[in-house]
Amino acid sequence: MKEIKNEDLKKIYNEVEKCMKCEALCNSRLNVVFGRGDEEPDIVFVGEAPGADEDKQGLPFVGRGGKLLDKWIEKMNINKEKYYIMNALKCRPPENRDPLPEEKANCRDFFVRQLQILNPKIICALGRHGFGNLIDFDLKTPFGKARNKVHYYSNNGKDIPVIATYHPAYILRNQKEEDKVISDLEFMLGELEKVRNK
Repeated sequence: MKEIKNEDLKKIYNEVEKCMKCEALCNSRLNVVFGRGDEEPDIVFVGEAPGADEDKQGLPFVGRGGKLLDKWIEKMNINKEKYYIMNALKCRPPENRDPLPEEKANCRDFFVRQLQILNPKIICALGRHGFGNLIDFDLKTPFGKARNKVHYYSNNGKDIPVIATYHPAYILRNQKEEDKVISDLEFMLGELEKVRNK
């Protein structure tokens, strides 16, 4: 785990490390997966839950999906921005299954407090579960309907714009959809510029 500088974030991380609310997750995890990146970010990327590589390293988005996300970040020059990457869940669901509603509920407080401290200008939701943790969204609705719109997540009484795009793991299985992600990231950067100019 990369050193956390912010004392409030460190406190939450220590709580997450001791958390035993989800029996299936706690008994199978190798590491909790908290976040990586700038702790005073302009952009926060929110994914769903850690996979096997993340569980081993204790860092989000370090496997094949993470390498693809890093490629997009570099391609769009987002690496020149201050950004942070995290997941809705802090522990890997066994066999990479979808998070259960009660697991998301158990992790919710950590997630909300982490975002309050990070206080980004904009959030990029990667996939339906990351998005559903930010915006009230029926997971049976086609996720594409959430794209090309600005949604808002209420954080400390402030509405933060949320842009939805596909999860890198989905794109690894559906490579023809990658152009849509690039388009979504361009849209996000345009919205970030609007926030800065307010």
